[in-house]
Amino acid sequence: MPRKTKAQKKSAEKRRNAGTLYPAPSASKKRTMSDVADDRKAPVALLDSNRLSPEPITSALMSRILGAADKAMRMAFPTDYYKRCYYSAFVISDHLRSLGHDASVTGGIGYYPVTGPDTLGWDGYHVPNGPMPAHAWASTPDFPIIDIMPIYDVRKIEGRGQRDQAPALWWKGFDMPSILEGYIPRERLTIGFDKASQNNYDRLSHAFQEALREGVVLPVAIITSKQDFADLGNSGSSWARRIYVNQQALAEGFQQLRRRFGF
Repeated sequence: MPRKTKAQKKSAEKRRNAGTLYPAPSASKKRTMSDVADDRKAPVALLDSNRLSPEPITSALMSRILGAADKAMRMAFPTDYYKRCYYSAFVISDHLRSLGHDASVTGGIGYYPVTGPDTLGWDGYHVPNGPMPAHAWASTPDFPIIDIMPIYDVRKIEGRGQRDQAPALWWKGFDMPSILEGYIPRERLTIGFDKASQNNYDRLSHAFQEALREGVVLPVAIITSKQDFADLGNSGSSWARRIYVNQQALAEGFQQLRRRFGF
């Protein structure tokens, strides 16, 4: 069999790279896991070029994916899973891409409403002037916010009280409900990863695949408008009910946050 010329090899390499969702970052802009607080990051996967039509993103599919992600996070990072937003975003995004969806990871500021008998406010991730976005969540063109992190009651975990159980957020559409304006995208994340972070992600990915096979599910909230909060409240969610009743107070509180931190 004749050897390939340099031009043929270059052409073949170009065709292989055409299947990747993210272009490789330039050397001058490459960032590594040492730039990320809490060692949060994961590698980029390839699109499944053999899948002609992706499995539709439905409530049932997202319940399986987020359920597997939750269990995997708790197994891979038992002491601080609630801080590992980068890892959760990438394992969800990579799986959606393996199903043929144009999924990516968005980095930015991430605040979400927190409620309770004596609690009404915002919690989330914001590091002013940090080298990397403070929060990360999975995104697709039709579902800009897919985020498991709101389910974790950080106050209870760290012994600072308790709040209403929030669902994983799955926001469909492009008219942002004011109550979700705490998600402020900054960039599509494409950075390098070091050996320790790769090992962490491999451990998480293995646990995620195991959880998928077990069929673990997690309730998700599809948010398309303010009315969805009323519907969730009527179905028994005290988190959604308090949000719907206190929309104005929450909106004013978030504007105070923006003025305070300048974002």
